[in-house]
Amino acid sequence: MDDVQTSKGAENTIELPEPSYECSQESTSAETSDCSSTNYASLIYITGQRCFWLLSDDALNAIQKSSASLLQIVKTEEVSERIEGLKAIGISDLFVPAHPRTFLPRMLQDEWKAAERDRERLESEAAALVDSFKELDDEYARLYHEVRNSPDASKATKQRYNDIANTHYSAKRDVPKKHRELRASIHKCTKRIQELQDMGFSAAESAGFVVQDNTLYSPHQQKVFQLLREYKKAKTDFLNHELPDEAKYHTFMRLCRGHGRSVECQLSPTKENLVEIEEFLEEYYGHFSHIGPYLEKAIELASNGVAVAEYVLANHDDIRTGLDKLSEYHQMERDYRKVESDLENAVVDWAKVLGRNGPIPSVEIEQYRKKLEAHSARMYRFQKETEALSRKMEPVRLFVWNPDDFAAEPFKVLMKPGMPLREYTQIGNDKVLNHFCLNDLPGIVRHVDGVHPLPENDVYSQETAEHIALSLKKAQKSEHDEILERVLTGLGCQKLDMDPAWFSDRGLFHPDLFYTQVQARYSVSALKSEEDKEKWGINLRSVLFEKDARKHLMVFDDSYMAQFSRYVLGGIDRDVADYVRTNVKISAQSSFSGPDSGVEGSTKIRENGEQGDGMKVKYGLANASVGGRLTVMQGHLDLFDIRLPEPQNARPFKVRYQTKNGLGEMHVGRFYCELNAKLTGYVGANVMLTGGLGIEVENGKGLTLSGINNGMPEGQMDAFAGAQVSVVASTSLYWNLPDEVRKKVNYMRAHDPVEEWACVGMLSAGLTASWGVGYSRSFQLGMKNGKLVFVGDAGMTTGLGLKGKLAFEIDFKTVSYWMAVVQNELHKNDYRHIEWVTPDAFDFLSMLSYLSLTTALDASFFAARQLTFVQKVFDSINQSERAGMVALRIDRAMEEAAKDQNGKTAVSYQEWFRGLQPEAIGPLLHNLVSEPVPYEGEDGSEPKSEEEMLRLQQSTILQCLRWMNEAEDLLTESYRGAEPNRVQRQFEESVIRMNTHGKKPEGDLILVARNNVARLDEFMGRGLKFREDEIRYEEYQRVRSKLDVHIWKGV
Repeated sequence: MDDVQTSKGAENTIELPEPSYECSQESTSAETSDCSSTNYASLIYITGQRCFWLLSDDALNAIQKSSASLLQIVKTEEVSERIEGLKAIGISDLFVPAHPRTFLPRMLQDEWKAAERDRERLESEAAALVDSFKELDDEYARLYHEVRNSPDASKATKQRYNDIANTHYSAKRDVPKKHRELRASIHKCTKRIQELQDMGFSAAESAGFVVQDNTLYSPHQQKVFQLLREYKKAKTDFLNHELPDEAKYHTFMRLCRGHGRSVECQLSPTKENLVEIEEFLEEYYGHFSHIGPYLEKAIELASNGVAVAEYVLANHDDIRTGLDKLSEYHQMERDYRKVESDLENAVVDWAKVLGRNGPIPSVEIEQYRKKLEAHSARMYRFQKETEALSRKMEPVRLFVWNPDDFAAEPFKVLMKPGMPLREYTQIGNDKVLNHFCLNDLPGIVRHVDGVHPLPENDVYSQETAEHIALSLKKAQKSEHDEILERVLTGLGCQKLDMDPAWFSDRGLFHPDLFYTQVQARYSVSALKSEEDKEKWGINLRSVLFEKDARKHLMVFDDSYMAQFSRYVLGGIDRDVADYVRTNVKISAQSSFSGPDSGVEGSTKIRENGEQGDGMKVKYGLANASVGGRLTVMQGHLDLFDIRLPEPQNARPFKVRYQTKNGLGEMHVGRFYCELNAKLTGYVGANVMLTGGLGIEVENGKGLTLSGINNGMPEGQMDAFAGAQVSVVASTSLYWNLPDEVRKKVNYMRAHDPVEEWACVGMLSAGLTASWGVGYSRSFQLGMKNGKLVFVGDAGMTTGLGLKGKLAFEIDFKTVSYWMAVVQNELHKNDYRHIEWVTPDAFDFLSMLSYLSLTTALDASFFAARQLTFVQKVFDSINQSERAGMVALRIDRAMEEAAKDQNGKTAVSYQEWFRGLQPEAIGPLLHNLVSEPVPYEGEDGSEPKSEEEMLRLQQSTILQCLRWMNEAEDLLTESYRGAEPNRVQRQFEESVIRMNTHGKKPEGDLILVARNNVARLDEFMGRGLKFREDEIRYEEYQRVRSKLDVHIWKGV
């Protein structure tokens, strides 16, 4: 496996010592052997120890008997019997969580647990104290009001008031003091837990574990993370500085295809296939310098189980098509970056020079917009096509489109010293890999004390955390196996360490050289069959590599965890993928009981529409993609395209929330989640053992998958207590929009209607940590790190009865969908605040609405940028001296609408304005009543005087009020009701916010509204020289007088 990295970073590594060779002073076997020729029964290769052993008859018989016994355990039909068998051979209690507490002595572990219990108890007491005082305070306030305001209050009530008043007086004095004492005790517990955590992580780092952000990471995951960073930099340099070179593409494709083929050969080793591997390595190093660092990183990533787009495209079925696709991919990247950069620059420049030169010509903005949308859609389709193509590759790799999306996977579980399982391959065996138990070998008790072959017997009997960490670090690697050496040597066996003479210059194993050397020195009965030698040589070359071969082929994982996974897989007599799809079931691991989440149906979902409590929901994996062949080599189980629920089974949901008229109801459509996950080590093995795959919402992680022990009796559930670990599933959210929202979105973007199921976001573990679990609302829009976030009930988004919340970062391409939902609900709620949209999210959507209206750019353009960019453009456009730009933009839109024969353009603007937030309309009106300035004209457009710009701004204000007034077909008398209607509410809320940022000011809001209406009147009444000016002003007065009826009530 990979070199062990220290916590100092990728550049600091600890090189493990090279294996000692036969009869060296460092070899344990050298102590008991003079290397003289002798007779042996057979020959095996131990994968973890990375060495060969010549076996005596006694050792061979013991190993074969143990192997048959172990295989019988995992082949047993009953799950409980499998688990009992593993427990009996001493495997189940060797797993410990990858947690800082694991590195501490037992006494400190107990102290940590006690501190956590104390903290939980104290926090409960503090919360109860606050709640009880609040109840007392409420009761005191109620009785005080009743006694003071009711002259005829009864004597009993007055006595009750006096009693409560005395208690309340004492509580006001005592409760704060008691609460401070509890908080101080809680702080003391927290501080001690932090000290113990630091102690554990410090010990782990001192032993060579990688610790970052209070998390333990495997060296392999850190290596992939670093490779992706290097790949991203090399790709950027390539796209910025190199022109397409077909010769280089040809070379890269040939090497990628050769690499892919060599891995297939490794998985299906034959004599011919192994020749292909050697030829690939020779060609690779012969052309290494020609392809450059960018394409080299793509191949290195593939060797580490990651497929980037370039590697996938190079392995296309048809070479010419693959070449064209690769060239197209690079050109798309370049084109998209250029258009994106040009448009950003144009928007910023436009905003800067607006007051002097007016708006950038609409034709130019339109050409940028169309190009950007076309490129964006093309890139998205290309991404999905490439991802689908990657699923067809053998072996399946993790597809990474954007390196920034990759998060290194931390350690899930650690192994204590004493793993009795050993993996080997033996000449003459039909199976490539077999397993035996060290405890089954004769003479084991002479070398160890206790049940398990532990040199120290118990890792936690050591005194310091540093010693424990060193033992755990050593236990993760299987190379140094002193107990095995002692036992086999005692049984008359001979160890053969690796000899460089057995390998080619590129690191490929040559069995003929190995056999020649061994047979020249030893007599081995099993080596007499040439057929067996040839067959075993092929098997060895699929698991045994050195040097360059280990770097550029799929690395064989020889860790104990991978050995355990392959041992479990050995009990499956058919294709792994077929077995998983047929036998493994997904079950929700969260409770179905509890308070109603507020989303109708989310806590009582059942298969086939059935409902009830206490029933487990299960999904099969019939439609999932399973990476079975990779499992054999790496000890992984890859699951792709798990859809929860299947789209055809997804149910529509309704969300209830408070409106001005009480409890409202909103149709939110249907959802499903698509999960992709790599089940590593114990998790994958446990899924195969039990046929159970659990899914749950885990705090700080999102959706996680774990093996669950289905079918086990109650007393056996703790058999693997130290390894109840999970893997985080990459999760995409798909949304089938409700009809009214879909209609609105399609109306506004007729050129690109919404697909039936739109991928609207990716689940974010960090967001789920801070928003999801424990957050009160079942449907929420918010902002995090400048991005729009959707938080929803897990039961609603997965179709399973999961409790908890999931947080998704919304794809910028779908922001307009959410804007449509918000605008619909605003309209229904008379433009009052919507409780399921946070204030910062509402402000962000308001800015996007405003910018979309005033620039003609799609909201997705701004949503894809940083919040600072959006704010910069918004502020620049919204400065008072730039009012003419907004007027010109809307005037041109109306000119376009006038040319539209069927009037669809005009209706589109009217529909858009109907749902526009007052937070966007207010700044627009504020901008339009600014002092007009002359427009110099540009790119063929005619200049306009200050007087002409005044009329233009007045016409635009009138047009805005027309859109508002005509947005809903209301009877005339409804404008004279006791309360404002929706249109009047939109106008009132807008004029209240007639300021630069659309914020509601403090103070008397009615007075603010009246003052701003007066500003509108004053501006609209200027420069009435011609009859058309008077007609415009009269129409303005008629419309405005309908909209502001309730503002002037009582005057």
